[in-house]
Parts: sequence; structure tokens; C-alpha cells
Amino acid sequence: MEIKWVKRGNAKTLEDAITARSGMSAQELKTPADSCPEDIENMVEAAIRIKEAIDNKEIINVFGDYDADGVCSVAILYLMFDYFGVHPVTRLPKRMSEGYGLSVDAVNAMTDDGLLITVDNGISAHEAIQRAKGKNMTVIVLDHHLPSETLPCADYIVNPHVHPEQNGFEDFCGGGLAYKLAQALIPESEIELLRKLAAIAAIATVGDVMPLTGANRVIVRDGLNAMNERFVTSGLKSLMDVCGFTVVDEDSLAFKLVPVLNAAGRLHDDGARLSSGCLAQDKKDMTALAERLVKINEERKALVNSTYQSIAEQVGEYPEAPIVVYSPDVPGGIAGIIAGRIAESYHMPAFVFAGDGPEIHGSGRNGGTVHLQELVSKAADLLVTFGGHEGAVGITILADNLDAFRKRLHEEIGQMEFSAQDKLVYDVEITPEEVIKTICNMKAYAPFGAHNPKPVFLLKNVSLIPRYGMHMKYMGKNGEHVKLNAKGYSLVGFGLSERYREIGEPARVDVIGCLGMNESVYGSFPQVEIIDMRPAGQN
Repeated sequence: MEIKWVKRGNAKTLEDAITARSGMSAQELKTPADSCPEDIENMVEAAIRIKEAIDNKEIINVFGDYDADGVCSVAILYLMFDYFGVHPVTRLPKRMSEGYGLSVDAVNAMTDDGLLITVDNGISAHEAIQRAKGKNMTVIVLDHHLPSETLPCADYIVNPHVHPEQNGFEDFCGGGLAYKLAQALIPESEIELLRKLAAIAAIATVGDVMPLTGANRVIVRDGLNAMNERFVTSGLKSLMDVCGFTVVDEDSLAFKLVPVLNAAGRLHDDGARLSSGCLAQDKKDMTALAERLVKINEERKALVNSTYQSIAEQVGEYPEAPIVVYSPDVPGGIAGIIAGRIAESYHMPAFVFAGDGPEIHGSGRNGGTVHLQELVSKAADLLVTFGGHEGAVGITILADNLDAFRKRLHEEIGQMEFSAQDKLVYDVEITPEEVIKTICNMKAYAPFGAHNPKPVFLLKNVSLIPRYGMHMKYMGKNGEHVKLNAKGYSLVGFGLSERYREIGEPARVDVIGCLGMNESVYGSFPQVEIIDMRPAGQN
């Protein structure tokens, strides 16, 4: 399928492109408004109850989640309590044997009385929280997931989505809420500790792909500053050192650190506690654990690559939309990653199911113009549970219903005006000579991410400089990536080596891509991350 290059909007300058896509003014981007703990419904009341529990030496339980946001949230609360000389009982769910969220079994294992804080979960844990209340526990829910019509019987619910109109800012993640709670309890004079917590909250915010608007921009900006000045816990410093960080930016967090924090919880039942424990350690060097986490992530990457190849063979060359595949051997922790890769490769929605029981679990990712949750809802009568949004869904289904589910989606998608992604859009055209200056100018509008995406640039007639007689360098275990060199910067195409060979390995190219800095132990270098390329001058 030939992919068209199309200009998006009427932006003529960098600022035009960024403000148009973000919906924020230059001032909102550069000097975002923060939100105080007092602006969040029930936050102050929850903080007062927690301080009472600290003073009375009550048993305090903290229950989180196994993803990056969850492990960061638990680490923040552990460090907050540690400041007051309290050591809470921290617990993260076991992905394979327990699944997401607070369970009745988990509550039953806790001591009666005292305080239970759920963070990055809890808003839908009705039965488990009712059990906690039966054990005479005070329950505080710190959660950012969307509530249902009925709220759990917790004593304090801190979730800005419950009453958005009563909150100064709505889009915190679990780590952001944990950080705001810490701000409510820890004196402002404890600048060093608060900066350490901001660093962890920034990781959570980027890792959970939260909108980088308002208070979230402040968290990520302050957290990145803390990381670059090394105002971080000894555990986070060990992770940064092992990952080879020099200058840290939002891309470093999203593509290097967050995957490392997620990997243990994806591959090992109780792996999330390793990531949280590393972040929360501030008394000794954690190099050995950091190296272990990085190694687990390498195992995760190898597993994703091998699994993707086998799944792609199932899919074939010309699949019908949407793609629905089942493989009992796919680890549940990577099913979403595989679905995302398939959706990106085939430009259509993809669902990957795994498991060998009567019930199987699947993840769906978008790759076209359809709203994924709306599509799945057309087959709700065939499902045990499902949930998600436009771009991603999680599904539990009886294995016997999978063929009917596939057939239903094939029928429904045609009625939803679906089309494959047959075009790539760019925001503004610059000359190859303007790349380095543009990268410098972009820094004023960072951090980039959700609701402030990096602009996409068109560069025409980029002249490649040969190194050792070659215009390209193929990289990666299987030579799947390609690196090209221009005057003063490089161009990198991840997974695009075959594309460069396909167009004839030209010495001059037109490119659509994003700009940034390649940060490594060797230094910082300007870079274009290629989205697509053609021989120069080809229409």
C-alpha cells in the first residue's frame, strides 16, 4: 500500500505547529499553571487522616499496581512515610496469579484495623474495600481511573474524575496524586526530598501517557530538572547510571526507563516489587538490582521480537480488518505490545489473545480510523469483560466465543467507516540546514508527549554524507534499523532498514520525521527520527 504524505493544517512556523496540535498557547506551554493539594477534592482530609495514623502508630497498608505508574506511586508513598519514621506494609498485585487491582484475598491477608491506601487502583474495588471496612480499616483511595456510577465504600476517595468541577486539575496519574499527597504532608522546607519525589512522579506521568498539560507539565518539568541535577534516590540514580543516562528528557523516560520499570512486572508474577523497591531505596547503592531490571527488560525485548515473528506468520500478508489472533503461549504481559506492533505494521486494529483456560485474555490496539472501544462494544454479548478507550482495549472472553467475536468485528467494522492508515501527515516543512536550530528552539516548548506531541517535519533533498564509503549503517541484532548521516546530525530509522533498501539506498532523500537529541554515554547528538523516506524529488 502506497503511503501518501499530507500536510496537516496551515502551520508555517514551529510555534504554529506546536500550539495548533497541543491546543495550548505558547504561554501555557512555557509557563504552565500548577495545582495545589488543596485544589484536589478530599486530598486535605485524606492527609489529615494519614497524619493521625502516623501519630498514633497505626498499621498502614499501601496497595499499588504492577505497571510503571503503580510502582512509582508505591515508591513515593513509601518515601513519604519513611520521612515520618514509619514503614508501611507495601503490596503490589501479582500480574499472573492475581491480576489487576485490590482483591478480597489481598485484604484478607492484611492485619485488622489501621489504614489501607490504594494507589493507582481502587475506584472499582467495591467488594475488596467492603471487606476492608469489615476488618475495621480506614480506606483511602488514590486513583485516577474513571469511576462507575457507584463508588466504593471507602472513607476518602481522591480521584479528580469523580467530581471534575471540584478539582483544579483532572488528569493526574496515580503517581501524580501520590506526589500531591506528599506535598500536603511534607514541609516545603524539605526541598531535596520533594525533588526526589517529583522525579519519580515525572516517570509515572510519562509512563502512564498522561496529558502533558497544566500541573502535569510542572511535575514532568520539575522531575526532569531533579534527575538532571541528580536530586534522586540512590535506587533511581543506580537505574539511571546502568541505563547510561547523561542528559535526561521525556524521551529517555518513555523509551528507556519506563520499559525497564515495566518489564519485571510483565514477565514475573511478583516482579513489580523489584522495580518499586529499587526506586524507593535511598540509603544504599542499588546497582545490582538495577542491572537485574535492565537484564529482565532485555529478555522482554527478545521475547517480544520472537513472539511477534510467530504471530505475524499467523496473520499473513493480506489480513482482513480487524486482525484477531490467538496464541496460548503469548505471555499476558506482552500481548498489548504485540498487538500494537501488528496494528502499526498492518495499519489496522489488532487483537492478540493468550491463555489456555476456558477464559482467555486479550489486548487490542488501534491502527486505523475506528474507535476501538466502540468497535468492541458491538460484540459485548460475547465477552466476559472489556474496557479501554479509542486506542486500546483489554478483553476477557470464553475461548469458545473467539471465532464468533472475530466474525462479529469483521461485520461491524465495515459499518463504522473504517479505513486503513494510508497517509502520513507532517506539520511543517524545514530545510535540512535548519534541523539543528529547530531542535534548539523546540526546547522552550518541552516536555512533549500526550496532548503536546512532537511536531512532524518534512525535510526535502537531504544530502547524505558517506562514512567509510557507505551512506548507511545497518544496526540492530538483525540489521533491522538504519542510520544515515547528514551535515551536523544523523537520521535514524527504527525498523526501516528494509524500507531504505526498497527505495534503492539513495544518497539524497526526502524524509518525514521528528527531531530530537540522541542522548548516550558518548554525549548528546542532534537526530532526526525517520517516520518515512523516499528518494529525493520523488512525488
